[in-house]
Amino acid sequence: MNRLSRNPKAVAELLVEAQNALGVSQGQLGDMLGLSRQTIWRYQTGQSNPLASSLQDLSRRVRAIDAGLASRLAGAGTGGRQGGFGVAAPARPTSPGAGVLETRLMADAIVCAAAEALDASPRPVRRALLAAFARARDTGLALDAIETALARADTQDKSRR
Repeated sequence: MNRLSRNPKAVAELLVEAQNALGVSQGQLGDMLGLSRQTIWRYQTGQSNPLASSLQDLSRRVRAIDAGLASRLAGAGTGGRQGGFGVAAPARPTSPGAGVLETRLMADAIVCAAAEALDASPRPVRRALLAAFARARDTGLALDAIETALARADTQDKSRR
């Protein structure tokens, strides 16, 4: 566990700003980060400091919505050191070795992960994902923005149960 020494009030303000950017409640933010609503409240009131890993997770979730906020969260989690948590998207491989077979295997891994989450056969999941990715491409949505929106919707669905 790494609770870096940082200004609790400044981190608290960043957490409130991130919560507002994501459009979620304290409880929903806690669910996203695997924490209780009470823990989020303690962080946001400056009574406790979040783990660096929690700030890293939050930084990645906020990046698609507000890159500047994501950078400030990353800076808070690293004690202001340059480089943050590596919030920038990783570079895609450009070598000829990253060819059709490797891409097919990675796509199959995505299909299998979705099928497993649904407890369904990969065949219909593959068709659904193909349609979803085609729509995302046509609308110009980035994967990070889709992931953030889906996580927000999932958290809201859980809170309604």
